[in-house]
Amino acid sequence: MPYFDPTEAGIEARILLLLEAPGRRSALEAGSGFVSPDNDDQTAQNMWHLLREAGIDRAQDVVTWNVVPWYLGDGRKIRATRSSDLDEAREATRELLSMLPNVRVVVLLGRPAASAWRALGFNLEATEASHPSPLNLARRSDVGVGG
Repeated sequence: MPYFDPTEAGIEARILLLLEAPGRRSALEAGSGFVSPDNDDQTAQNMWHLLREAGIDRAQDVVTWNVVPWYLGDGRKIRATRSSDLDEAREATRELLSMLPNVRVVVLLGRPAASAWRALGFNLEATEASHPSPLNLARRSDVGVGG
């Protein structure tokens, strides 16, 4: 399970960014060990640019995590989240939320994260946004990512 990015707001965060599950670059031994916009992949780079363009100060406002906080892949490909994964993740998410008393909104990044969040059944304001993957953003002309 990856750690929180130490350059983000941590327990002081007002915004919780939730993806579905960590990717290979954040979770495996070859990765950073952090869920972070500073990771060495295009999704992380897009996230960094989107936060910057939105004027969100990562160090003051944001903590990034996953609805299912552990890697669901085999080292080559991530698999879809199963209901059993959500059952296992429910307590980890409850514990996470208890450590984030200042969070006022959860931003669900991508449809799988939104579906998983709804299945977990937490009563906290949430809004849905596009996943920052290069494939997803390439299909969306309404989302610009600067370089």
